[in-house]
Amino acid sequence: MNRQENAAAIETLLNRLRADFGKPLSEKIIQAMAETIGGMRLTFPSMKDLDRNKRNARIIREFSGFNHVELAERHGLKIRQIRRILHGK
Repeated sequence: MNRQENAAAIETLLNRLRADFGKPLSEKIIQAMAETIGGMRLTFPSMKDLDRNKRNARIIREFSGFNHVELAERHGLKIRQIRRILHGK
């Protein structure tokens, strides 16, 4: 992403924050972001990645030690995928 695209993405984000949270709160959010990550180059995860992380955390929480098959069926995954999630791979 070049500087122009980056500036456009930030402007879109700022407009969305203002629309969703109002001007006073959006300005506090923007200030906190600038103070915390200002000047850094970041890549935000996609919603797909965030959803996958939530699902994986749920699988880890639900694991009883012997319910690989049940978890695979419940989450629409293969047993091998459940094992990878549980082993952090």
